[in-house]
Amino acid sequence: AQPINGVRIAGLDAPDETSPHFTYPPELYRELTERVGPYHIDTNILGYARSGRWEQAIRATEEVIQRRTAAACYLLGRELWDLFVVVYTALDRVQHTFWRAMDPRSPGFTPQEHAQYGGVIARFYEQLDAAVGRLRATAGPGVTTVVLSDHGMGPNTLGAQYLRPWLERLGYLTPVRQGGMGRQLLRRAAHLADGLLSYDLRRRLIAALPGGRAALVRQLHQPHCDWSRTRAYVHYIQPSLWINLRGREPEGIVAPGQEYEELRDELIERLEACRDLRTGRPIVRGVYRREEVYYGPELERAPDLWIDWDYSTIVSGLRQPLPDGGEVIIEEGADVVERDNVSGDHRPEGILFLAGPGVCAGATLNGARIADVAPTLLHLLGLPVPEGMDGRVLTEALDPALVSRRAVQFRPQEVGSAASRQAFSAAEEEQVLRRLRDLGYVD
Repeated sequence: AQPINGVRIAGLDAPDETSPHFTYPPELYRELTERVGPYHIDTNILGYARSGRWEQAIRATEEVIQRRTAAACYLLGRELWDLFVVVYTALDRVQHTFWRAMDPRSPGFTPQEHAQYGGVIARFYEQLDAAVGRLRATAGPGVTTVVLSDHGMGPNTLGAQYLRPWLERLGYLTPVRQGGMGRQLLRRAAHLADGLLSYDLRRRLIAALPGGRAALVRQLHQPHCDWSRTRAYVHYIQPSLWINLRGREPEGIVAPGQEYEELRDELIERLEACRDLRTGRPIVRGVYRREEVYYGPELERAPDLWIDWDYSTIVSGLRQPLPDGGEVIIEEGADVVERDNVSGDHRPEGILFLAGPGVCAGATLNGARIADVAPTLLHLLGLPVPEGMDGRVLTEALDPALVSRRAVQFRPQEVGSAASRQAFSAAEEEQVLRRLRDLGYVD
């Protein structure tokens, strides 16, 4: 937890709750433990799900909510704050795991699971709603509340699992067949382990492998390509495509400039022409060049193409028309072991609620973006917005009297010094990476 003018509790990129500097100031963790009990960083719900321990997944996630709310209410009541932020990850984890039990459209839906677990997601929304109620009651009257999500959720469309086979069949990606049988056996062993072994036992077995979990996931999902004959490839199950660009990739073969742009145009045209094998519907709403989505000094690290799926379609296979009048049919997706229990997946549309002093009650926000939240909060705090900051002040959400009385102010962008960070030991770094891999954030 980096030092700030206030207090801070680290999140899922901290090794564990007992690691040094987990809180700022460091003595805050002891105070929280003594006053409200232990604090949990996150729930390993996907690990429980992979081993079929659904009830344990639910209980562990409920405990994380309860402990986080207790810590937040204690801190809220301890003193007056200018800004207080609490992040809950439970809904993300629960919807990834239990979406198929709620939604008949979801892959893997069964009436039996629906009868037993179909109400789990709604139950967690109710629990988080109650938590917000506790936080508001603790904060007292006269406090403005903002509730937002960083994304929405829906059924897993499965589209990303067809990208690699699609690239292979159209000749953009040439796989290395040597060692393929070994990877197939490894995948089957991983499937069996998911169903038969407990989560703790599987983690101990994986830790005993040379290179641990990172090496296993690389073997399962890393692009095994003949790079001398591969022009485009995918990473894991990300909704994006990469070009094997000369001068950027270690064995790049696509020349920058005209060849690169023509290849991107061709991939966009072909992806937009793809249809679902069962419904005949398009599989994408659009495909975008990275500079159409991102900007800034780190643009070169972004994928070359970003895919916006047609979320109304659960992809069952691909039908790709060819210029000569023929077509390519992709009936099987890539075998992605780590995603077997991920039946819910992210959506670009999230939620944003505002309530309290300074807010226009009953106003509807149209076209608000997550980037608008920070400048809006600054304005509510009576602070100027840095010039060049992404987003805008959502004046349509604010009381007209406040808007007329206080115009939006701007200040020059400042280049601050980098925040100090504590170096992790090798063991602590592996703890963090293990948690992120368990949640599917890194491969």
